[in-house]
Amino acid sequence: MKFIVIIFIFVVSNCSYAIDNQSTDKINIEIAKFYINTRSRSQDFPSYIKTSKELNKFLIKYYPNDQHELRQILLYKNVINKDILIGWYYMPVWWHFWSVKDISVWREQQWQQYQNNIEQIINTAKLNKHLISINQYMTIMILVIFGLLIIILSCKNKPNRKNDLKEYDDQCLVIGESVIGKSHIDSGIPCQDSNFSQKINDFWGIAIVADGAGSAKNSHDGSKFVVHKAAQIFTEAMKKTDWYKNNQLPEEAEWHQFSKEQLWRVKQLLNKYADWRKVRIKSLACTVIIVIYSPLGILITHIGDGRAAYCDSKHVWKAMMIPYKGEEANSTVFITSDIWNDNINHFIESRIINEKMIAFALMSDGCEKATFECSKFNPATNQWSDPNNPYPKFFQPVLKTLINMEQNQMPAHEIQAKWKKFLELGNTTLKNEPDDKTMILGIYHGSIL
Repeated sequence: MKFIVIIFIFVVSNCSYAIDNQSTDKINIEIAKFYINTRSRSQDFPSYIKTSKELNKFLIKYYPNDQHELRQILLYKNVINKDILIGWYYMPVWWHFWSVKDISVWREQQWQQYQNNIEQIINTAKLNKHLISINQYMTIMILVIFGLLIIILSCKNKPNRKNDLKEYDDQCLVIGESVIGKSHIDSGIPCQDSNFSQKINDFWGIAIVADGAGSAKNSHDGSKFVVHKAAQIFTEAMKKTDWYKNNQLPEEAEWHQFSKEQLWRVKQLLNKYADWRKVRIKSLACTVIIVIYSPLGILITHIGDGRAAYCDSKHVWKAMMIPYKGEEANSTVFITSDIWNDNINHFIESRIINEKMIAFALMSDGCEKATFECSKFNPATNQWSDPNNPYPKFFQPVLKTLINMEQNQMPAHEIQAKWKKFLELGNTTLKNEPDDKTMILGIYHGSIL
């Protein structure tokens, strides 16, 4: 829209200038014709000269000594008269006494001809001047009306962030951090969690969490490798799909097949990385959760445990995935596990959340006790179950705090530092958590909670 307005102003302005400039060129050329023909008494003024620029080139080339006099004439052309032209600049003609009479008659004829031409051009210029004035007024009026329409449409299309949560920006504030757990600090084990997020374009973004297996020696390296390579592979593959190019969500089956293929490519690269490091592939074991977000909804796929949730437009928090739990307590599968066979679909969950939302979160299992209802005892069956329900009382205050930070224009590095400190000491559960803790939180700009 801005581009169209600029082009419109440029065209109208240049049309006005062209009308005025054309009249000026004609007057200058007619005066120059009279000057040159009267002095030289020859019809040698070229007909191809149409503009002042061409006239200047001609004068410089053929009449260099007359430039000053002609410039003065052109400068004062609004008060030009016969006496000025004849009396001031054509006195040398009278020195030829043997042809004074003929020259006088001829000069009068020339003057009358060019005077008529100049008067006609001046009258045309006056008309054009009125046309230019009308054109300028019309231009101003059109621009004012056009500007008001743009303002009205902008206000109409601009979402009311205070009252309407169904309108969304295509931008999303995403913040993530991985912090070491108490047991890892006590035992000298590095943080085995990793996270990564990035914008793919103004519409799509990707966020990844990987939790290294506690029993795997090099899982901290494996999780770092997986989050970065998964982001690269998924992004490159997405850009070749029709649903990415058309800014639409894929079908469930299409997304599951796509996820399975890209996760397999990540696994193959991890094999090569293990060979290069000369370590066992299972020493790099980690779970992985991948979220691709857009204003349309969420694409999520994962191998292993962890948690993910989103807040819909009605402020209801819902789970986005079901963590994979093995038969034994605290057991799961990893991207390096022996699952890549005909039964792989049992171990890879892929889902599409096809609705607009306020926020989303994905995390390693070190954060789940503080953020989810993970266990519930049923006296009737004497069994424990996993409701997998996110706690609104945890997420709502966190979102409000982050939104306030952003609205107060707090620098990004300060927000990041506060987020890290919150995961370390935010509440009693987080503070006392023995496992590493990772959480990525995405908030759509303008969300009011």
